[in-house]
Amino acid sequence: MMERSMLHWTPVTIRQRGLCSRTRGFTLVELAIVVAIVGVLAVLAIVGYRRYMLNAKVSEGQSMLGGIKVAQESHRAEVGIYAKIGTTNWCPENGGVGNRKVGWNPACNGGDAPWSLLPVHAENAVSFQYMTTGGGSGFTEPTDGDWGWVTWGTPDTTKPWYWATAKCDLDPGGDFTMLVGSSLDNRIFVHNAGE
Repeated sequence: MMERSMLHWTPVTIRQRGLCSRTRGFTLVELAIVVAIVGVLAVLAIVGYRRYMLNAKVSEGQSMLGGIKVAQESHRAEVGIYAKIGTTNWCPENGGVGNRKVGWNPACNGGDAPWSLLPVHAENAVSFQYMTTGGGSGFTEPTDGDWGWVTWGTPDTTKPWYWATAKCDLDPGGDFTMLVGSSLDNRIFVHNAGE
């Protein structure tokens, strides 16, 4: 009788063990699919994070151009024309490259007058370089580079005007990201954002 129960019991145990071992693991194909999905999700996360960081830097430029606008309007209210800071030097001089931030230097000279004419201040270090100029009449478009991406409209050459621009090479080796604001339009134009 003992032999009979052993014979009957042994095949069931072997069959149950075989079924359990088949359901415990993953096949190599399933594991490869999971790894591929995780890889795609990681790439998407990195691209999204990079875009988020670049947009944060562009918002710094927009905020500073807004500050320059307020300072230029204040200067015009006091003096009658916008401040002519100049078109030759950028402030801060050594800024505008990738992840390097530099402190704001209000004493930067930009042609005819120092930046101290405009009460523009940055609380923290900045990524962009800034330039602004203005005049009582005879609107002058920037001359350093292609400005065809800015819609200046038709400027009234008899009225005071100013423009301000910010530039930074957010991705060193790439094209400069440029932002432009002016008295001719309330918008800030952005070129090569996130580049």
